[in-house]
Amino acid sequence: MKLSKQFQVLDMVEKQKIDRLRFLCDLTIEQIQREYWGEEPNLSISNHISSITPVGRLFSVLFFNEEVRNIVDNAIKRIISNRFDTAPEELYRCPVYVMRVFLGNDHISEGHRRALLQTEPHFDNAFGLNGVSAWIPFHDVGREDGGLCYFDDESFLGNSIDGKNVLNFEKYYDNYHKYDQDIMTRLMFKSVEKGQCILHSKILHGALKTRKNRYSFNARYVAKRDVMNMANKSERDLYISYNEDFDKARLDHMNRLRLEANRYYDNLKLDQTTKYKQLHYTNEFEVKK
Repeated sequence: MKLSKQFQVLDMVEKQKIDRLRFLCDLTIEQIQREYWGEEPNLSISNHISSITPVGRLFSVLFFNEEVRNIVDNAIKRIISNRFDTAPEELYRCPVYVMRVFLGNDHISEGHRRALLQTEPHFDNAFGLNGVSAWIPFHDVGREDGGLCYFDDESFLGNSIDGKNVLNFEKYYDNYHKYDQDIMTRLMFKSVEKGQCILHSKILHGALKTRKNRYSFNARYVAKRDVMNMANKSERDLYISYNEDFDKARLDHMNRLRLEANRYYDNLKLDQTTKYKQLHYTNEFEVKK
């Protein structure tokens, strides 16, 4: 697969299919609400369906059912095939996929409230493989609506980062004052209309803040041949299972996540004031030590 740094806005899905994705997302939120927050009206669901908690991970996996997978795969594989001269059947879906919902002014910490970005500057990784990410908003997204920003120059994060992430949610929110001036002067932005996606690879990016509810989905794809050449057998097998027997892999993943989400929720009920660091789940980004 021919990959280079790029950040492109492309037409992707008919608007009625985007509406269907939004509808299925809302159904999944209702399911999570019933399972975890129905008996606790004083606990807000909004901060906990982000991808940084076990409940948020479960939310993404529940959302990405067979119908969603078919809509997303059919659209994205076609785009990547056309743009990167790679046959659709030679693409593998990365096991990391994220349904994100930002709900207006809800914040998980004071640093989060004050920071310029909703999510830290980061690279999308795919277990060490070169991949292509597709970011799909479920509505028009402008600069004030939680859109993606990107950076051509990563030097403000340190020297020789080599595509490794030096920030995660905690590090950015705790140290936003060290980074936000550079971020403000360096970030670039592209608006996205409903039905479009942002296709990107090997580029530092983050999400801007929004006062509105923002719904988006991120999926990543890699070349099948690269998966078959992976040295790490467990990661190679994970890729294969998610592409050759997706339903079983998804069910296994949901079962593991439900156990983790249950523990998370029980701890949350015991101490509603627990600091956000203690509530976070290991995020999918590999952070350089």
